[in-house]
Amino acid sequence: MSHISVKNSISTKLLKLVFSIYFVLTFIGTTIQVITEYQVAKQNIHSDLRFIGETIEDGLTEALWSFDDLQLSNITKGMISWPIVTGVSVVDGENKLVLKKGHVEDKNQPASDLFNRLYHVELILKKDEVEDNSGIIGSIKLYSSSAITFERVKLSITILVINAVIKTIALWVLFLWAFRLLLTRPLSKLSDEAEAINADHIEDKEIVIKTNEKNEIALLVRAFNTMIKKWFLATQELNVLNDSLEKKVSHRTAELEASNQFLIEAKQQAEVAVKAKSDFLANMSHEIRTPMNAIIGFSQLATMRDAPDEIDDDLAMISSSANHLLGIIDDILHFSKLDAGHVNLEKTELNFNTDLKTVNDIVNIKVEEKNLKLIFNISSDIPSSVLGDPLRFRQVLINLINNAVKFTSEGSITVKMEMIEQNEASIKLMVSVSDTGIGIPEEQVSHIFQSFKQADASSTRKYGGTGLGLAISKHIVELAQGEIGVTSQVGVGSSFYFTMVFDRWIPNESSDDITPVKEEIDLTILNGKYIMVVDDQLTNQIILRSLLEKNGVNVVVANSGLEALEKISKQSFDMVLMDIQMPEMDGLTATYKLRNEYAYSKPVIIVSANVMVKGSDAVVNAQVTDFLTKPIDPDVLNKMLVKWIVHKCIGKTEE
Repeated sequence: MSHISVKNSISTKLLKLVFSIYFVLTFIGTTIQVITEYQVAKQNIHSDLRFIGETIEDGLTEALWSFDDLQLSNITKGMISWPIVTGVSVVDGENKLVLKKGHVEDKNQPASDLFNRLYHVELILKKDEVEDNSGIIGSIKLYSSSAITFERVKLSITILVINAVIKTIALWVLFLWAFRLLLTRPLSKLSDEAEAINADHIEDKEIVIKTNEKNEIALLVRAFNTMIKKWFLATQELNVLNDSLEKKVSHRTAELEASNQFLIEAKQQAEVAVKAKSDFLANMSHEIRTPMNAIIGFSQLATMRDAPDEIDDDLAMISSSANHLLGIIDDILHFSKLDAGHVNLEKTELNFNTDLKTVNDIVNIKVEEKNLKLIFNISSDIPSSVLGDPLRFRQVLINLINNAVKFTSEGSITVKMEMIEQNEASIKLMVSVSDTGIGIPEEQVSHIFQSFKQADASSTRKYGGTGLGLAISKHIVELAQGEIGVTSQVGVGSSFYFTMVFDRWIPNESSDDITPVKEEIDLTILNGKYIMVVDDQLTNQIILRSLLEKNGVNVVVANSGLEALEKISKQSFDMVLMDIQMPEMDGLTATYKLRNEYAYSKPVIIVSANVMVKGSDAVVNAQVTDFLTKPIDPDVLNKMLVKWIVHKCIGKTEE
């Protein structure tokens, strides 16, 4: 049982409040009585002083009239002997001091304190023989002090204070006893009985607190008993609900555990499926690109030789078809990487002059084939350079322009670029590609950006395409915090638009806005260099050997990574062109060993049809210098060879 300290109890607080009020009232009453006693005593002293003065008035008048100083001195000396008289002063008719004895008022001295303050009674002395001033010949002042007055009332004041203290103590004890009897004790009893009640035995029997009080305590007890009954009912209901809730929680927990296990298994299956999909696409890419490399490569080699025009036309058709098939494969692989979240945007300088010229060069062949006009309309407030991903920006724009060219038979295609938002750190651009083509029916617009979708099935048959270009563009635009959309009217044309957010580019002192001139490659640098080609496919070996020897390179061929290690331990090479998938030892393992075991520090370029591995951790860990994708583009190969022969260093893997 818990107890409340006496100083915090209701009775003590109530008692303090009551006696605070009582003390104030008693203090005021006592003070009034003391002041009254003082005033009465003062009036009595005034009366006594006047009586003394009147008693000696005649004798004093005769002595003053006859200028009898001795008699005046004797009379005033007798007056000073009275206990209540502190001083006497006598003045003549002209108000000149004749005589003073004891303590009298002096205007030149400061006022006395409260307990020694003087007051007096003045008697006018008259003589009938004097005609001037109504017979006044002088006056006498008898002085007394407040100390004498306080001395008279000291006993009375003491009695008053003692009386007030006794009554206060008596009332304090009486009230304390009454409060505890009538208030504290019933409340304590109620508290003890309430503490004895707990949830363990409230369900066994009904608890009722009884009291004999017939006042507010009884109302409190009645309210408490009502609360106990409600508590009893609520406890029973709560127990029922708890039992029901426990059953539901157990059931739901079992369901969640089963669901969680299902989700874990589903996630594992999805991860396995994604990996299987990636592996499948990687293998398919390798298996398709390998023969494609042979088709395109030998077509290119054939065009380098003298051949009749009919054969050149056939070779060009073969090369065009192969490149078209290669574009379809690239779209599928790129969409797969985007869909799996394996593509991140770079942040480097994006020069619109350079990139738009590149876009124009790429799409212009198809534009000219259909006798269309390609118009670029660039707003003047757009900076020449921003911080973004040039490759992805060009990819989206090329996809949209190629799409417009595909569905436009006559007229023009307009590329418009304008600023829609800007601040100190970034800008937001809107780019639109408008055509005068066949247009898109309204009901087809909603799914135009879905994967493998075109406006209708007949479009696929008539115009070709996989339906992935717009889906890929949508993924890239959303990665750049933008949106993509289309407005179209059948028979009039379509306008595809997208927005992208770019950070502002802060140029270096050496940078400028001049469109760079196409760099001429000096292939004579390759003459006499020793390059090892590591590939297990004979067709790839022949193509690479032919392209390299055409530039005066001395070529040594190895059929596997293991054979490459043996050759490099016996001969010095200026560069190694390494395939990945080979028997005995793959290209990445061989490259890693070249770097770490054979201390080979010159360029090692991966030449592979497996584009899915490009930029992976395995490529980075192997310290690959660069990555060349099959089928091999002779111009790209030559640029890469010259670049790294000049640098003569490992460099960083480029994506």
